[in-house]
Amino acid sequence: MPDVIDLVAEAPCFVLGDALLDCALYEGSAELGAARAFAAIVAGSSELPRAIVMDVGLRRDGAWLELELNAAWGAGLNGCDPTLVLRAIEAARRAPSTAPGRTDED
Repeated sequence: MPDVIDLVAEAPCFVLGDALLDCALYEGSAELGAARAFAAIVAGSSELPRAIVMDVGLRRDGAWLELELNAAWGAGLNGCDPTLVLRAIEAARRAPSTAPGRTDED
């Protein structure tokens, strides 16, 4: 059985290619800048699908971690600015990517 992770905050982060478009806290309390910084590092250094929402979480010990990936077209905004994340939603709707990579047009 997997270990239970004690989270104090969770944030959805809209990603298009290797760019973080927006991030917002929707559960708990944490420094939003730290969530954004962590998500930007993961987005820029991982082989992720092109248009996603990456949920990141803050553990009680202060470490950020990637919790899950969701299709940008099906995720809720959860406090993210729709004008900033629309490009990811449109890209996911036009051609949902099943493979990692950043070769599509922005």
